[in-house]
Amino acid sequence: MPRTVTVILVALGARDRLRSSLASIPEGREVIVVDHGHPVGRPVIEGDLPRGVRLVRAERNRGFGAGCNEGAHLAGGELLLFLNPDAELQPGAIEAMVARFESDERIGVVGGRLLRPDGSDELSFGRRPRPRDLLAIALRLDALAPIFPRLGGFRMTAADPSLPELPHWVSGALLLISARLFREVAGFDERFFLYCEDVDLCDRVRAGGARVAYEPSARARHHGGGTGPPWSADRHVEHWRSWWVYWGLRGRRRAPIAALTALAGAIRVAEALPVAFLAGVDAARLRIRCGTGLLRLATTHDRSRCAAASSATTSLAPGGVCPPSMA
Repeated sequence: MPRTVTVILVALGARDRLRSSLASIPEGREVIVVDHGHPVGRPVIEGDLPRGVRLVRAERNRGFGAGCNEGAHLAGGELLLFLNPDAELQPGAIEAMVARFESDERIGVVGGRLLRPDGSDELSFGRRPRPRDLLAIALRLDALAPIFPRLGGFRMTAADPSLPELPHWVSGALLLISARLFREVAGFDERFFLYCEDVDLCDRVRAGGARVAYEPSARARHHGGGTGPPWSADRHVEHWRSWWVYWGLRGRRRAPIAALTALAGAIRVAEALPVAFLAGVDAARLRIRCGTGLLRLATTHDRSRCAAASSATTSLAPGGVCPPSMA
């Protein structure tokens, strides 16, 4: 018999993209939407959802990973498909991911191919991050990766996204994993509020001996921005905060990531002047806010919590409570 699949989406309020995402899911699948509310008071309402979709309201926004864990705790499917609420599945995507999963018993996670609205490829998989990758990102050299592939090692820019891969990690925007394995590795680590939780999950899956696979025939149109606020300086800082958590979980020295964060902050501030001439004062203020946020993170971040993360665990047992988010 074919394996049952539960599709889990974590949303910040209802918008047209959430409805489009739900409409792209084939009928007959169990679907769970975890609503984390909305900063301007626009929660998901029952009338926005197709018949049969289960709506779960979280008391507060504890982060993407926490929302996924809550949905997984209620899921009845043998396989869990985590789907961003601004991603629309293309026909046959779920079937292609399940087929890849079943093609090799060593595979524990399958990721799909994310496409931007214009049809170009978005970051869907990559290698385990290294400090030199963050250096390239801090210096914005990763933008030159299409010309110099070594600058895009983390994003595996030299790889052909139209071909299957066995990368270190796949994007949590379109990620399939067995419910059994998800619980064995304790799900997403809730100390990541947003970003890098998928990299961390795949690390733990691989550490247990399973493979992570990328399946290009499983496609989803990804609009970006989710159902919450658009990209902002705060989101950029949160991305770097997630790197702090990632390195702390692996017992890495804090000085290098602090230096890289400070470097990224200084560069964002320095960009403000040319940006003011090219894009206006508001855009320049955004760069300054982003840069000062990174500098503050580098100098005042509670590093003890990052270090302590390596000894803490999460639980998906009935009634279990995962550690609070570090964000």
